[in-house]
Amino acid sequence: GQVGQRLRDNEFLKSIMQRSSIPGGSCAFDLPQFHYWLRQPVAERHAQLENWWRELVPVRDALALLLSLTRSSSRSLQETAPQGFFQQTLDAQRPTQLIRVGIAETLHMFAEISGGRHRFSIRFLQVAEGQRPTQVQQEVPFSLACCVI
Repeated sequence: GQVGQRLRDNEFLKSIMQRSSIPGGSCAFDLPQFHYWLRQPVAERHAQLENWWRELVPVRDALALLLSLTRSSSRSLQETAPQGFFQQTLDAQRPTQLIRVGIAETLHMFAEISGGRHRFSIRFLQVAEGQRPTQVQQEVPFSLACCVI
């Protein structure tokens, strides 16, 4: 059968999916069975979650293998982003499936990646407490891998 079909056919899970998209639809009077389930012992709920999760293990394993193969298909190169910005054109003859960016944790920043078929760009952002992230203005060393199977 199809992967996860038992989960899609489960009336309990279907009721939660249907009501969770409605604003305020997860109240006790909207989903009494769910709130009853939440009051069950943790071990019982955990066992049921494990049972549901087993349905998806083949998908998880397949995705893990595919990601592992994709990630290991390319070596990381050391690059630098002047003023926290880096842009690169993609090779049309080698379609890139995954872009991996690595930065040192000590830099206290994160990468925002955007791209299309022909090129991608990376902005390095810092977070100030209570404010929106802003692009750094210094040179940022990072590792870059354009993975292709």
